[in-house]
Amino acid sequence: MANSKGLTVFIMDDNKQEMANFSEGLYRSHEWYDGLCQCRGKKRGKSVWLERKPKDRFDQIINTAFAIKSDHSSLVQVADALSWVYRRHLELKEQVEAYAGEQAYYQGLVDILEPQREKLGQCPKVPCVKFYQAACHAGWAI
Repeated sequence: MANSKGLTVFIMDDNKQEMANFSEGLYRSHEWYDGLCQCRGKKRGKSVWLERKPKDRFDQIINTAFAIKSDHSSLVQVADALSWVYRRHLELKEQVEAYAGEQAYYQGLVDILEPQREKLGQCPKVPCVKFYQAACHAGWAI
């Protein structure tokens, strides 16, 4: 879509009791998340961040959250595999290899995946953006 950041927030949790609250929270979308999909505009010739309105918050979400065991869904298995590749790649930046060539192997997989991964891009310095930046591993570009 033109002028779309195409953002995805990838969250994995198997807490079935809170799943309904999580799904409702995504649907109702608290303004705390607005910085992730905030747009720029011009005011008096100057570039500024435009405030989001309740009707256009998190407008990129097309599906609701759901919980499923990974062994019941091939797409969740793919997500698990991709997550493991990135996790192990980052771990090997600080740990010793379990076998010779492990670091090169995972680096090769990340080299294949990385060109396809979209990154956060420019966002205002609001609490949600600062939270995600603080929570991510130093070797992971968001």
